[in-house]
Amino acid sequence: MRILPDGVASTILSKMTYNDLERRERRPNRIGRVKDSEQLTRLERACDDADDILGGTHEWNFIVTKSGSDWDFPFTAGTAVVLTERALKTVTPETLAHEMVHIYQRFDQASFDDIYQRHFSMVKVRSLRLPRGLGKKLVMNPDGPDVRWAHRLPWGLVWVCMVVPSRGKPPEKRAYDAILDKSTLHVKTRINTNRLKRYAAALGVPTHSLYHPNEMAAEIAVSL
Repeated sequence: MRILPDGVASTILSKMTYNDLERRERRPNRIGRVKDSEQLTRLERACDDADDILGGTHEWNFIVTKSGSDWDFPFTAGTAVVLTERALKTVTPETLAHEMVHIYQRFDQASFDDIYQRHFSMVKVRSLRLPRGLGKKLVMNPDGPDVRWAHRLPWGLVWVCMVVPSRGKPPEKRAYDAILDKSTLHVKTRINTNRLKRYAAALGVPTHSLYHPNEMAAEIAVSL
C-alpha cells in the first residue's frame, strides 16, 4: 500500500477523462495529507480486509485530497483510489473493494459493457437528447463517465443520472422515462426513483447505484 507523492497525484488527477455532456460543480482537487501513522495503519488493515472480500492480493495506491473535494465521495483515477482527508477517517474495507472493482473496469470496460447488456438487460445508446437545462446540472462520475445507458423496465426505458440541483447543494440521483429513436435516447419526464426499488432489489443492488452500471457491478462484486 502506498500514498502517491503530490506531483504524481496531481498529474493523475489532471488526466482524468470527462464526458462532454457533463460538468463538475465542485472545487478543484487539492492534495491533502495523511495526518498520522495511526491513519496509515487503519488504512493498511482496511486494504487487507478488502483483499479478503475480493479474494486476492491487490496493489493499493491512494491519492489523498483536501476535505470537501468532490463532496468527500471516494472515486478512482488511473490505478489509484482517491480519498479526501475526511473520507480517510471512516473508509471501510467494503468501500475499498468497491473502488478496486472500478479500477478493473477502467482497464477492461468493453467486457463489463457486454455483461451489462446481456445480464442487466441494459441498453447502450449512441447519443442522448436531454431536456433543456439538464445538461448543465449533470455531474460526472469518474468511475462511470459514459452516461449513454438506459434501464429496460416493464413500462419502458429509464435513464438515471446524478445532478447538482443548485450551487452549494450535494448531488442527487434522478430518473427519467426515455424513448429510443434509432440510436438516440430521448430523455423525457422525470419520475420518482422509488419506482425503481423493486427493479434494483431484483438485481441485488441498492437503488442509489442505478445511475451507472459500473456502480451496480461494483456493489454486486462486493456483496458476493
